[in-house]
Amino acid sequence: MAQLSNLLLKLSRELFPDRTERDLFVSALMHPRPCDGYLFWCQPKQQTFELRAALDWQPEFVDRLAPGQQPEKHVLFQQGAYDSVEFTALFVASVLLSLSDRPGLVFDLCAGTGSNSVFAWQLLQPKLLLANTLIRQHHRPLLGHLRRCGITPAAMMSVDSGVLAEVIPATADLVIVDAPSSAQSVLARGRLNPGCFHPVTITKYAKCQRRLLTNAARLVAPQGYLLYITRTYSLDENEQVLDWFLDRFSQFVPCVVPHLSPYQSRFTPRPAYRLFPQDHLPNGAWGLGGFTTLLQNTDVGLTRSLSPQFLTQPRISMV
Repeated sequence: MAQLSNLLLKLSRELFPDRTERDLFVSALMHPRPCDGYLFWCQPKQQTFELRAALDWQPEFVDRLAPGQQPEKHVLFQQGAYDSVEFTALFVASVLLSLSDRPGLVFDLCAGTGSNSVFAWQLLQPKLLLANTLIRQHHRPLLGHLRRCGITPAAMMSVDSGVLAEVIPATADLVIVDAPSSAQSVLARGRLNPGCFHPVTITKYAKCQRRLLTNAARLVAPQGYLLYITRTYSLDENEQVLDWFLDRFSQFVPCVVPHLSPYQSRFTPRPAYRLFPQDHLPNGAWGLGGFTTLLQNTDVGLTRSLSPQFLTQPRISMV
């Protein structure tokens, strides 16, 4: 359970002028509720679990679970039939429903456990997916997860974003940046995260996000897309980073995502969407919370191709 602190209360006042909404936000972190579960199917669906009614915008390959089930313990999960996630993972990735053309290359720059990679693969069916992580502990689980879910042709890699921007610029039709953050939403899961509201922590991650987006922008091909995601609530890491980026990369334009219009951020006039832990859907659905925005590169030009030698490097493992 989170500890009530002056820094948490300060953030709540910044986010919610209304006292009632502010109290709901703090309560959601102090007294976490179970989150809604969803399945991203990677194989044909099976009628194995009890389901809730689908959301109006829910993709065909996604199921919304009734509460009280444990899909991670089912044999189908071990067989790679689906990826099991909570609502925030669906929320932040769902901006990709705005895309219609099949991409050549999708680059998940901060792949983590791979849920964004699975969603993008199932939705867009790219010709190639690259999933990158610099966290050593994630290497084997990420590669195993992609293989188990049948995400191919794809590759798992561990290369700094600055190096990638130099070596393979303008190659990706979609770059996903699920950026490292102060991860304040972890508290809504009932876990401790000391220091997540401290200004030093927030400043550290905001700088990291600015660097990642700068390098990601160089990877995006002309007319391609950049998806910026965080799992935190701080203004400094979300809208302020977005404003900083767009002031320097004016060729990128935020895309309106109609189905997320109820979640339009009140802190920017630009299309950007927030989920808070006290927000809920019909039938009492809850998510941890996050921030998402989809940006299009309006530059005109040719998409560069990966060289045949690129995928043979030691830090790259084919799925």
